[in-house]
Amino acid sequence: MVGVDASAAMLEVARQRSSEVPCAVRFSVGDPRSLDEADQPTLHLDVGDPQITKMVRNGLRAERNRPSNIGRRLAALATAAGCEVTMETTDTQIWTRWNPDESPAPDGCFSMTSLAEDLVEKGQLEAGDVSRFVGKIHEAARRQRFNMSLTMHAAIAVRP
Repeated sequence: MVGVDASAAMLEVARQRSSEVPCAVRFSVGDPRSLDEADQPTLHLDVGDPQITKMVRNGLRAERNRPSNIGRRLAALATAAGCEVTMETTDTQIWTRWNPDESPAPDGCFSMTSLAEDLVEKGQLEAGDVSRFVGKIHEAARRQRFNMSLTMHAAIAVRP
């Protein structure tokens, strides 16, 4: 999560208030209306390790050679292709509890091994570090320090 405000004093108040938030938060002085969010992944993982959070964010900026913002652009892409969008929706799934000793993946989600393999493919993780990476996530989940969200987009369009 990123907090942006033109006032450093307001950001300090926000920083103090966020001390109990169960996810990684960073703050930056700037104009929130000029944020360039064209390439932010919709998967966020926080297990109390800023390096893992950063690795996942950087590794998933492009998935299968598609920019990670493709979902939120579906309707515009359909319209640009000459289609009429009849419906669009967005849903965010949030996982805060998961027992890796009972299930290989959070309910309705992919395994952390699969995530690690994607990060290896993207050059964010060495192949020899997969077990350590997955182990850190599993241990965080056992300590109830697992917080992951994934925003999914859908659009229905017809060609007139």
